Amino acid sequence: MRNKKSLVFSLISILSPVSLVIFLLITLISDKYFLNRYQTNIFIEPFMFFLITGWIIGLGTGIAGLVFSIMQKKECGKTSRSVSISILGIVLNLLWLSGIVLAFPA
Repeated sequence: MRNKKSLVFSLISILSPVSLVIFLLITLISDKYFLNRYQTNIFIEPFMFFLITGWIIGLGTGIAGLVFSIMQKKECGKTSRSVSISILGIVLNLLWLSGIVLAFPA
């Protein structure tokens, strides 16, 4: 049971930065459409909300997946795949956080 739980948390941690890129692409593609019609882009607000909260969700689920993987490994189970996915998710979310911090003064 914990192996599935750790794998799900790890995948959520990976999908969080991927969904940020998808949100960014949708916002950039739709920006020209809304500028031509002199309207505000309706995708800006969800993108800004997800920009801040998405890394919290991704980092939290990455850490939870790593903890559950370590707990599963102690009980005797192969968890190298889940551990590596969790670590990759944590690294991607920390890169996302550093990008937010570096872009904040601008």
